Amino acid sequence: VEGRFYVWSDEDIDDALGPDAEIFKLAYGATPGGNWEGVNILNRQPPAFANPALEDRLARARATLLARRETRATPARDDKVLADWNGLAIAAVARAGACLDVPSWVEAAREAFAFVLGHLLRDSRLRHSWCRGEARHPATLDDHASMARAALALHEATTERAYLVQAERLVEAADAHYWDNAEGGYFFTADD
Repeated sequence: VEGRFYVWSDEDIDDALGPDAEIFKLAYGATPGGNWEGVNILNRQPPAFANPALEDRLARARATLLARRETRATPARDDKVLADWNGLAIAAVARAGACLDVPSWVEAAREAFAFVLGHLLRDSRLRHSWCRGEARHPATLDDHASMARAALALHEATTERAYLVQAERLVEAADAHYWDNAEGGYFFTADD
């Protein structure tokens, strides 16, 4: 059942928390009929309690539910690296690091960029995904565009020309393989 690992029935909460269940359900918006498709997604409800003793009680309840959740079958894990999504994240982290003057964020963006290019770039063209040591699937336009954007963000954050050169190379690959000569614009998939 989709989401089963993360959601709670009213009875689950009562069983796990006993006398703390009612205050916990009030604090986290859990209802007998559920707040989503018959079950509860726990969301802290405003206003937050200011009472330290109550907050301690809620913290213990959260720990109890977390321990109970760990006994459930975990969902399958999708741990592949995608060029396009990483490009978006790299650009955001590089910009945030530069704007907020947090060098470690810029460094994290640099490391992620190096990983993606080191594992997904083949003959000046990206692959779409990497998982368990293998780069797979031809890249989409979004892969090239997002990684080019990441390279530009890193260039802006570091002023290193190598990132600008890499952005140009990624755009050149997009122009060479995704450009629509007949109508203009770009195709999502490459010409080959």
